[in-house]
Amino acid sequence: FLQKWRCRYCKRKISRFYPILELGSAIICWVVWRFFSKQGIGLTVFWMSTCRILWLMIVYDVIRYELHIPLLILATIILLLAIERGLFQWSALRWGVIFLMLFVLLYYFWKQLVKIRYHVDEEWLGMWDVSIAPYLWTLLFAALTSIDGNIDKTLAVLYFLIITGVIWIVRFWLQSKQSKKRASRLLNQKVVNNSLPLLPSMIIAVLIIIIFQNSLFWTISF
Repeated sequence: FLQKWRCRYCKRKISRFYPILELGSAIICWVVWRFFSKQGIGLTVFWMSTCRILWLMIVYDVIRYELHIPLLILATIILLLAIERGLFQWSALRWGVIFLMLFVLLYYFWKQLVKIRYHVDEEWLGMWDVSIAPYLWTLLFAALTSIDGNIDKTLAVLYFLIITGVIWIVRFWLQSKQSKKRASRLLNQKVVNNSLPLLPSMIIAVLIIIIFQNSLFWTISF
């Protein structure tokens, strides 16, 4: 604030994403400590590093409209090491494979639907969304089997669809309002400035389900 958002050395303007990135990291540290510290140092370190990486993926995707592959590889290695160390069950990998196949089918289905309806060779469900799907679902079901919660896999899938959809619709509305034009879900480079990726919504939905699964279960049961 004192430097009026400029570097004290080169005087160039500091990106608005820098304070957002730092604030998000601080919130992540507090949330992880609040919800996972009682589960032991191993899970606390795992969730601290994983949530930090997912947060960086969200910011990168918002800026560049693409998945940061090295971060995904790093997150996958950390998850596999956690499974190997016994923090999670190996059966969680099965769900990652299942949803990889599901998202691949959805990818080609929506691609053909867009081509038939709009006569353009564009994507509705992006390949980046497909690439991260197996990791997110492995992470989700690994967490559901390790945390003492009540939510089952059917409810988890239902909540994922609902939360992802709600977040994406809100972002769609905000982006349309900000740009004063209708935001597009198509990911062609010609409309990339107005397109809206699904990846951040998917990441946020998975984290919400993992952290607040007991509250979500009681909401349904009520």
